Amino acid sequence: MLDRAQLGNQVQKYVEDNNLIRKKAIYSEVNGTENVLDFPKLTLQQIRDITMGVYQLKQAPRYTESHLSDDNYMLQTCRDRPNLLRVKLTSRHSSSRVYSLWIEFSGDEVTGWYCTCKVGARVVGCCAHIASTMWYLGYSKWELETPSTCKYADSILNAKDVPLETDSDSDSDGFIEE
Repeated sequence: MLDRAQLGNQVQKYVEDNNLIRKKAIYSEVNGTENVLDFPKLTLQQIRDITMGVYQLKQAPRYTESHLSDDNYMLQTCRDRPNLLRVKLTSRHSSSRVYSLWIEFSGDEVTGWYCTCKVGARVVGCCAHIASTMWYLGYSKWELETPSTCKYADSILNAKDVPLETDSDSDSDGFIEE
């Protein structure tokens, strides 16, 4: 952590030096349902090591699900640097606020990140936007089963849908006990 804190954010420097926040023409949109180029397959432990804890990782499934269901998950690759991914996400607190984030990857690891949110430039740990994107692209998309989400309503039965028990169903032997 101490070594990483001394380095500075190289992705932020590259984005700002090349004015990548404003340039739209150098990006190609990627379909979010396809595997993004060579984005590395990550384990939960690798994501925990990047986030420096579990707080952002616990938020990632719900945060990702809300963006995917609202079609607010715009993935783009940089034409000049194919291992640099840009994602635009709306804030979970204010739908009018949109954050841009960049994740740089190489081989089987994430090498850097930067987000335009208040805490997105940190290099020791990362913001929830970056954590949810890494979780979605590096972990969730590789899983065979759909990740569990917090849709509790799907597991609740509505009483009107449960068939009524008739007298013949409750009396298995046909005898009435007194």
